[in-house]
Amino acid sequence: QGLLAQASDEQRWAGVAAFYLTRKEIEKGTQVLLDGLRQYPKSFRLRFMLKDVYLAGGDFAKALAVAQECLSLDQEDPAFVAAQRGLAELLYRAGNIEEAEKLVAAVLKKSPND
Repeated sequence: QGLLAQASDEQRWAGVAAFYLTRKEIEKGTQVLLDGLRQYPKSFRLRFMLKDVYLAGGDFAKALAVAQECLSLDQEDPAFVAAQRGLAELLYRAGNIEEAEKLVAAVLKKSPND
């Protein structure tokens, strides 16, 4: 709790979560990310980390759900394009090629260099 008490912004929440995750304290790291999302409900960074935790743990459905949440966030944020790319990758891996291609087309339209 001492580390969390010091976490006053999104970056610090991500840092605390990374601290636990790198020490293989997955439950604590996941909880920090979930708590951080309650504090920063529009955070792409915390969602990206949580998606990766779920993928590493083999929970593809939760990772996909977190990636899909990103599409409800600010479309003008530069991280939105990264969220679309990440979701497209997951959809492709799940065999949903048509939806993945739609997302890739949207990414290329918004950011041709991606």
